[in-house]
Amino acid sequence: GLALAATGPGALLGSVLAARLPGRLGHGVVLVSAAVLGNGALLCVPALYGSTTATILALLAVNFVFGTFSQLVNVTVMSVRQAVTPDGMQGRAAATITFVGMGFTPLGSLLGGLLAQEWGLRTGLLVTAAGMMLSPVLMAASPLARLGRLLPVPREEPRPTERRGSE
Repeated sequence: GLALAATGPGALLGSVLAARLPGRLGHGVVLVSAAVLGNGALLCVPALYGSTTATILALLAVNFVFGTFSQLVNVTVMSVRQAVTPDGMQGRAAATITFVGMGFTPLGSLLGGLLAQEWGLRTGLLVTAAGMMLSPVLMAASPLARLGRLLPVPREEPRPTERRGSE
């Protein structure tokens, strides 16, 4: 519980950084870099050996780093999404992303349990952490990576033309 609690202060720091870093470094650089750092920290978990105290301290550090950079990604990507999505589509975009993200959570839990059962806990954690590194790779290959300090303005939806009766 203590190790997991370290993500909270990290997330708070990530939120503070999200207010400044994208404007200084560019949204794309922040998204890709933060995803590499946050997800990359999880690669340390399967390698942890040693005393309980050392392991807990290392897990505190890993979770703090993960909390910081994952929250930086979350806030930045939400800012990008809100900036490029027309007002009339905001609710649908948020609902779709939440549905897909939460919808795959049970499948990921089952897959993680299966990996740990079949390959062992450390190998399962390593495969999972390595799989999370696909996120920054996909972001780096997408238009997100090329976003600068300023976000594009959304294209407005075409308004339906009004029909009038014959005059």
